[in-house]
Amino acid sequence: MRCRMFDDVVMRREMLSIGFTRRSKFVYEASWSTQDVQHFIYFGEDSRQYLVGRFGLRNQPAEEFGIDSVIKYGHPNLALIRHSRDPQTACSMNFEFDRINETSRASWPRIRITDMLGSELATFVAQFIKRHICPLTRHIIDLRSFLAFLVADREPTPWFASGPATRAAQLTAIAVRLEIGTNEIRELLRPHDRSISVGVFEKRLDPKTCVDRYLDHLISDWSKMVLAGVRKEHG
Repeated sequence: MRCRMFDDVVMRREMLSIGFTRRSKFVYEASWSTQDVQHFIYFGEDSRQYLVGRFGLRNQPAEEFGIDSVIKYGHPNLALIRHSRDPQTACSMNFEFDRINETSRASWPRIRITDMLGSELATFVAQFIKRHICPLTRHIIDLRSFLAFLVADREPTPWFASGPATRAAQLTAIAVRLEIGTNEIRELLRPHDRSISVGVFEKRLDPKTCVDRYLDHLISDWSKMVLAGVRKEHG
């Protein structure tokens, strides 16, 4: 997304006033991010110069595991993902501000960036985030609340809008860390068998079998990754 008139001194000040610090160009992170869950806001501009805003949450190890998994088991073209993301701030569980309209009376208007002063735009955006985004996500600060976020399938963060195969991988990683058993994880994924199987790209298998197989791979891969990390840590 392009954005030419948005990242200014006023925006930094307004975002800081609601608890967000600039991490990179058009990317802000919440002060209440924890080691388990980071909160991000992303800004951009579409081809018609309308402002685009997205909010996202991630657990960094689960985020990278999710990306690794869809690249390994999905369509070969998904390998291109690595060339278009900054691992320091990339968050695959991100959702457009527009989705807030689906769950409340809040309305994210179509704002043409060239029609507003930078100071007006910054003030409006910061207040929108404070009123409508923070109440939805600020409580998600540990692995259990993040797992509940991943499991839930409702607006403004539904499964279909977040890459179901990636979300399934992240859910599995977090669930294993919380010592949740394979059968219980499988039940959490079951409502999304069809959409997960599309992302995994195993057309020869029915959705149930595809997800069964994918979950087995995920648990095995996560265990190997954790073991490799332990070995590296201890030399």
